[in-house]
Amino acid sequence: MRAGNDDEGLRVYRSPGARDAIRASDAMMLEPVQLWLAADDEGLTDEQGRELGERFYATLYTALADDYRMVEEAGPETLRFEVALTSAEAADVKRDLITKAVAPARILSTAASKISGEPMFQGSATIEAKLSDASTGEVWVASIDRRVGGNAINTETLQSWGDVYNIMDLWAAAIRYKLCSARAAKTCEKP
Repeated sequence: MRAGNDDEGLRVYRSPGARDAIRASDAMMLEPVQLWLAADDEGLTDEQGRELGERFYATLYTALADDYRMVEEAGPETLRFEVALTSAEAADVKRDLITKAVAPARILSTAASKISGEPMFQGSATIEAKLSDASTGEVWVASIDRRVGGNAINTETLQSWGDVYNIMDLWAAAIRYKLCSARAAKTCEKP
């Protein structure tokens, strides 16, 4: 794996034959989202983990179904997409809202973020993803990415998991865009 560019994950692997394999495929086998959370992950119950996994799966399925025939079994010209949520942290909604809305709090939050390298009180998530040939298992693309919530105030950020939902939506749109671009389709929408 190499370090990703600005429009890629943090770490990326791409097989030399990936573009041709993606162009030749018309079907997608999306595996259920796995949760590989550390035992010391605080604040995420089993139920919340299941809910996040199911929501991310539904978001990915909807995005990919626009371009692929979605299947449940391996076959010719079929890609298998596997993704694992390896960390998810809810935002501290009250403190996050204050740091977004009140200028002195925003200045302090920004200063603390520069020191720690992480925005204060915002939700975050990390994934590992792999795209492979569904029949042979040959890995075409793999990526690791981590995202932290933004500074916008909207209905999602008023929920403790709102930042994580927004991150999952961004990943689904970015994955669809990357696959669309690899196929050289003319209808690709950059997230």
